[in-house]
Amino acid sequence: MVNDINGPNTSSSDLVSAQKRAQQQVGGTENKTLEQSAKQPAVEQTSTEKKPVSVELSQQAQDLKKLQDQVAQQDGVDSERVQQIKADIAAGRYQVNAEQLANKLLDFEGF
Repeated sequence: MVNDINGPNTSSSDLVSAQKRAQQQVGGTENKTLEQSAKQPAVEQTSTEKKPVSVELSQQAQDLKKLQDQVAQQDGVDSERVQQIKADIAAGRYQVNAEQLANKLLDFEGF
């Protein structure tokens, strides 16, 4: 059974012309909307003003910052100890404990 969805008195040429009219109407409406929106000034949605921000660090944070700065300025070498060891080696007084050295190497390597 076949149903005619276009109605009993509608020809295919009538259908084609109706489709063209509908496309023109829709196209015309869309074009007008685009033209109108192009003419309207854009509305800025975000503010470009920068508000001042205030941050207060606790005393502990300030102390940690000072310590961090002090550590960063140091070279990490105990110069006095290095000079003492150099003097002991030069005088022949510096002796290496081989067993202690071996144990520290093993600990370092994870054995």
